[in-house]
Amino acid sequence: RNSVKIVLDAQTGDMTFYLMDENDPIAATWAKIFPDLFTSVNEMDKQHPGIREHLRYPEDMFQLQALQYLRYHIEEPRTFFIGEDLWAIPTEKFRQKEQPLEPYYVIMKLPGEETEEFSLIMPFTPRNKQNAIAWLAGRSDGENLGELRAYRFPADDLVFGPAQIEARIDQDPGISSQLTLWEGAGSEVIRGNLLMIPIGESFLFVEPIYLQAESSRIPELKRVVVANGNNIAMERTFQNSLDVVFGRRASSLPGADGSTAIPITVTGNDQDKGSSNTSTTTVQSDDIDILLREAQNAA
Repeated sequence: RNSVKIVLDAQTGDMTFYLMDENDPIAATWAKIFPDLFTSVNEMDKQHPGIREHLRYPEDMFQLQALQYLRYHIEEPRTFFIGEDLWAIPTEKFRQKEQPLEPYYVIMKLPGEETEEFSLIMPFTPRNKQNAIAWLAGRSDGENLGELRAYRFPADDLVFGPAQIEARIDQDPGISSQLTLWEGAGSEVIRGNLLMIPIGESFLFVEPIYLQAESSRIPELKRVVVANGNNIAMERTFQNSLDVVFGRRASSLPGADGSTAIPITVTGNDQDKGSSNTSTTTVQSDDIDILLREAQNAA
């Protein structure tokens, strides 16, 4: 329930237990047994100035809530009883192995909000399918600390999920040939965590590529993969990959013909689309430019 926050003084080792929710029955019982154990959250700014701005949504609790939400997002009793419309945690490739996607923190503007905030997010896919269908956000800033927001994509829009993006990365001739070349030279290619960053009505996908020599166990960031719909780029920096995806820069990948990417809307054959009229949703270049400017101003 996240009813208590503990602050540990790194110099003295003193611990302060702040009671965040006085109505929590378990915490209230402990407070009656040990009256001096908890400190009111109202005293946090006095005893530890500035610490409140660093409180964040607990990742472990968010993971448990996300797992429960896979089924309990269903509001219709019959659908819930027969087990239809179940969701799943998407998968990603990490160190060449497939694993469940882990929640991650991002600074972003949630739909309907006016300012950026620090959020913990997790996308969802339909069970036995790979397209993204919804995502969950745990809020951390100010009075919104501990609040959950769920967003569902329109049924007529196809938003690629992490597994589909990973497959498209593997199928890209320029990216796959470069990764194979590095691996053949005696280095280990490490594909970092795939980030699905909600922007507008879709996701922008970002995946770091690390290179680790056999003689050194320290990975070095070599490339950044950015994917937007069917457009994928792998460049030395995030900004360069972004420019290639949005057609503002030519790709530097081996075998590239120097052409720039063209925003694509596809229909048709993917089994996760549901109908031939379903089209992909992509992040618009203007949305990215606005986001980057806001991030720079915030910094």
